[in-house]
Amino acid sequence: MLNDEATAGLLLGRRIVVAVSGGIAAYKSCTLVRLLIRAGALVRVAMTRHATEFVTPLTFQTLTNAPVVVDLFNAPSCVDQSSEHIDLSRWTDLVIVAPATANIIAKAATGLADDFVSTLLLATTCPVVYAPAMNTAMWLNPATVANVETLDQRGAVVLPTGTGALADKQEFGQGRLLEPEELLVHVIENLPPSGPLVGRKMVVTAGPTWEPLDPVRMLTNRSSGKMGFAVATAAVAQGMDVTLIAGPNSLTPPPRADLIAVESAQEMHQAVEAEFPNCDVLVMSAAVADWKPTSVSDEKIKKDQGPPVVEMVPNPDILLEIGKLRTSGQILVGFAMETSDEEDNARKKLRSKNLDILVLNRLSDPDAGFAVDTNVVTIFAADGAVTKLPTLSKRDVGDRLVALILSELEGRDDRTDAEGGNRIHRPADSSG
Repeated sequence: MLNDEATAGLLLGRRIVVAVSGGIAAYKSCTLVRLLIRAGALVRVAMTRHATEFVTPLTFQTLTNAPVVVDLFNAPSCVDQSSEHIDLSRWTDLVIVAPATANIIAKAATGLADDFVSTLLLATTCPVVYAPAMNTAMWLNPATVANVETLDQRGAVVLPTGTGALADKQEFGQGRLLEPEELLVHVIENLPPSGPLVGRKMVVTAGPTWEPLDPVRMLTNRSSGKMGFAVATAAVAQGMDVTLIAGPNSLTPPPRADLIAVESAQEMHQAVEAEFPNCDVLVMSAAVADWKPTSVSDEKIKKDQGPPVVEMVPNPDILLEIGKLRTSGQILVGFAMETSDEEDNARKKLRSKNLDILVLNRLSDPDAGFAVDTNVVTIFAADGAVTKLPTLSKRDVGDRLVALILSELEGRDDRTDAEGGNRIHRPADSSG
C-alpha cells in the first residue's frame, strides 16, 4: 500500500470533488479526503441529503477548510465564484463518487438530476469515478448491472467493489467500498497527467539484481530500490510517462508508472535496451551486479561437497552499452555508491560512461545507504556543476534530481529550436 511519501505531490494543485451519497461507508470518505489533501489536491465535497445522516457536513468542512454543498438551491460558494452547480463542475479536474449507492448510480445512468450531486454529475465533463458500496443483492441486481454498463459505455469509471463483511445483518459478500488508499490510487490513475514534463518519458531502474548459484542460493546486494522508486514517483508528479524496471523488492510502485519486474542483470539489460529508444531520460539507480557465476547448478549444492569454487564472468555494463545507442536529445543519469575516493571515482564514472548527470551516494554516511528512507548525495553534471545536498528524504532527493533533469531538457529544447532540429517529445494522452 502507498504511504504518504510515495503519494506526496502526485496531486499537487489538482482539483478534486468528492461526492458523498447516503451509505454507511460514507465514513471512509473522510479518510479519502485526508489522503487526497496529503497528496497535494484541492478538495471540495458535495453530499446528498441522505449522506448527511451518516457523516455531518461539518466533518468534511473541517477537513477541507471549505464549505460543503448539500442543497441544490441556496448552496454556499465553494469555488470563490457563484453558488451554481455549473461552477463546481467547471472547477474540478475529476469527480469521485464515494460511496456510490445504487440510487446515485441509477440517477447518473438515467440522467436524473433532482439534487446537487446528481445535477453536478450531469453537468460535469471531466472524468468521473464511481466507487460503489451497497448490499450484495443490490450490487448484483440486473438493474444495477445495467446502470453500471451504461455508465461504462459513456466513459465513466465504475470501480469494482470489495468482498467482505457487509453492514446488513453481518452478511459477507460483494459490495464493500474499496479502502481509501485504493480509492486514492484510482483517482491518481484516472486524472490526465499534468505538469511541466507531460509528454516526456523516463525509464528508471531500481533495486538489486539476483545472480543464481543454484536453485536455492544467489549473489545479490543490499539495495532496497527505495531511491529508484522515489525518483519514479517524483517524475510521475511532474507529468512524466514513467517505466520502472525493478529488481526484486517489496515496494509499491507509484500510480501511473509501468512496472517491469526483472531478476538478473541480463534481464535488466534486455528490458532497458527495449525501452530506451523511446525515452527522453534514463535513470540507472539500480545496483546491478558486476559479476555472475559462469555456470548455475541444476541441483542444490550440498554442504558435504565442501566449499564451492565459484568462477565469475562480468555482466554487461548496461549504462556503457546503452550509451552507445543514445541520440543527442536523450539524457543519461547514473548512480554511484562509493566507499573511498568518492568524488574522484564519481567524476571518472561520469566521463567514462558519457553521462549527463551522476548521483554519488556515500555508504559511510549514517543517513544514507541501503534500506533507509533518507539519503545524502552529491550530484555531478557533465558541464562541471556540482550540487551537494544535505540529508533529505529519498523522495526529496528524487524531486531535486527531476528538477535538474527538467532544466537540462529545457536547455536542450532551446538549443534544438535554435538549430532547427528535432526533439524527442510525445504529446500527452488527453484521455488520461
